[in-house]
Amino acid sequence: MKCYRCGGAIVLISGKGSGYYGCFNAKRKTCNNTLLAPRKRIEKTLISDLKEKILTTENIGYVYKRIEKLVSKGLNKIPEQIKEKKSRYEKILSEIQNYLNYIKTGKFSNAVSEALKEAEDKGGALKKEIDLLLYQKQNKFTSPPKEWISHRLEELRDTLNQNTVNSSLALKELLGSISLEPVTDKKSDFYYIVSNGDIKFKPYYIAHTKIQTLALLDDKYKGTNWLHWRREWDSNPRYCC
Repeated sequence: MKCYRCGGAIVLISGKGSGYYGCFNAKRKTCNNTLLAPRKRIEKTLISDLKEKILTTENIGYVYKRIEKLVSKGLNKIPEQIKEKKSRYEKILSEIQNYLNYIKTGKFSNAVSEALKEAEDKGGALKKEIDLLLYQKQNKFTSPPKEWISHRLEELRDTLNQNTVNSSLALKELLGSISLEPVTDKKSDFYYIVSNGDIKFKPYYIAHTKIQTLALLDDKYKGTNWLHWRREWDSNPRYCC
C-alpha cells in the first residue's frame, strides 16, 4: 500500500495491539499524513467487501463470458488470414522449387544460394504462423462452468481468510497497488457535509485500487456491484484512529 498524498509506503508504524498502518514518510517528517489505521480493520473490511461484492460467481462468470466474446470476435478473421498465408506459402514453395531446379542444371552461384536460403526462411516463418492460426481456431477459448468458478472462488476465499503471505500475494494480483487517501477534517468529508453535521466525524482512509476500472467493462453492468463496490468503498471502510 502507498500514501495517496505523497506516494510513500504505508507500513506498520505501531506494534500496539494488532498494529497500525501509517505513512512512512510522515514518520520521517516529509509528509503531513499522520493518520493511523488498525491493521485488522483494514484487512477485515477489504476482504469482506471483496468476497461480498466482487468475488462472486456471477461477476467472475461475466468476465469470462466477455473474454469469450472478445476472443470469438478476433477468431472471425482467422479463416481469411489462413487462406491468405497459405496462398503466400504455396508461392514461396514454388519459388524454392524453381531455385532447386536451377541448381540441378549446374548453374549454382552464391546469389542463388542466398536467395534460396531467404525463401526457405520466409517459408518456415509462414508455416509457423499458419500452424499457430490453426491451433487458435481449433482451441477456441470457452468460459468455464459456474461450478468450476464457484470451486476456485472458495479456494481463493479460504486463502484470504487464512491471513497468510499467500493472501497478500493474491490481493496484490487482484487489486494492484492500493493507495490510502486520508480524510482528516470535516470540510473534506462529503458524507458529513451532506448530512448537515448530523453524523459524528472521525478521520478515515479512502482506499483507491485498480478494481474500480472493472465497472468500465460494459455499460450494462455499470449499475451492479462492479461500480457500487467503488462507491461504497469510499464511504464504508472508514479506518479511524
